[in-house]
Amino acid sequence: MAHEYAYEDEGTHPDNGHEWWQESVFLHWFDRDRGVGGVHRLGHEPNRDGGRNALQCGVFTTDGTRYRRDD
Repeated sequence: MAHEYAYEDEGTHPDNGHEWWQESVFLHWFDRDRGVGGVHRLGHEPNRDGGRNALQCGVFTTDGTRYRRDD
């Protein structure tokens, strides 16, 4: 079942100054017909180590193939 987010959930959010505060976009998908899916996150962590970008990418297939990258 799909989840509907409120208007306030979209767009940027105020930085609260906490070391672990981050802003990101997340995508999770799956194609049943082809048996392939993925999880992707692009983020910014401005209060950690002078500011960092974050990339997480994972792709998988129903036959067991996996790919993962974190930067």
